[in-house]
Amino acid sequence: MTLNELVAKHGLEKINSLTKYPSILTYHKLGTKGGLKNELIEDGFAKNEKLAITEKVDGTNMRIVSLNSDYLLGQRENFIYAKNDRIKNSDTIDIVQEAADKFVNTNTDTDFLTVIYGEAYGWRIQDGSKIYCAGNTDKNFRIFDVWQAHINVIDKYLQDSDMQKIVYDREHDFQPWLTVDEIRIFADTYKLEQVPFWTDFDSNNLPTDAEETKQWIESNFKTSHAIIGEGTNNNQKFARAEGVVIRTWDRKTIRKLRFEDYNKGQLKGWI
Repeated sequence: MTLNELVAKHGLEKINSLTKYPSILTYHKLGTKGGLKNELIEDGFAKNEKLAITEKVDGTNMRIVSLNSDYLLGQRENFIYAKNDRIKNSDTIDIVQEAADKFVNTNTDTDFLTVIYGEAYGWRIQDGSKIYCAGNTDKNFRIFDVWQAHINVIDKYLQDSDMQKIVYDREHDFQPWLTVDEIRIFADTYKLEQVPFWTDFDSNNLPTDAEETKQWIESNFKTSHAIIGEGTNNNQKFARAEGVVIRTWDRKTIRKLRFEDYNKGQLKGWI
């Protein structure tokens, strides 16, 4: 089955919903007045878990949905480009298309639907010109998550599922995600750049108090490792990371910790 046949059979709306990136919970609960509460969501991480900590890059969330030699490119909500389209309606497409072409030109896992999630960032993308560009006008694309499933499995699932079920499953860890180690191998194989990997970490050492967590991330992860090019620029925001994403090795639990949320939480008294 080709990607065109999959879309024709099940409709673009279903494919779009199936491949949207699911919501990532914050580590501490969001407060009613902005910022965070001094209360973990779902008790945080289990004890004795090996965690991976990566930088949260401030850009545009993009996805590559590929089947064999074909692909669709999407932002968080909608698809915006298909391979060989003549019209491009976003200035982030070129950098993501380059990554998609790298993948499909070397992919040997035929008949697997592969969904690659990454961040397009840099020049004129969000605050990328101020944060990531070291005196240049470049953009970059770094991947942070991948899932794959055989097309026969996807075909049957779409046939048996209505939109409500697809949305529910997507937001409840339905996708067959690659592990941390598998994403590394995937990125190396297809010459795709990952978001910066900070460290692996023992969940027993993870702070749970909101104030302590704020101090911990500021002490260890404040400087971005996603700078494009060499040198600096004169903006006060230059090289400031947006935050971190923490996940278990198998991605069963994943949380985001943004500096802005913790700053607001502290300002509001963790209400």
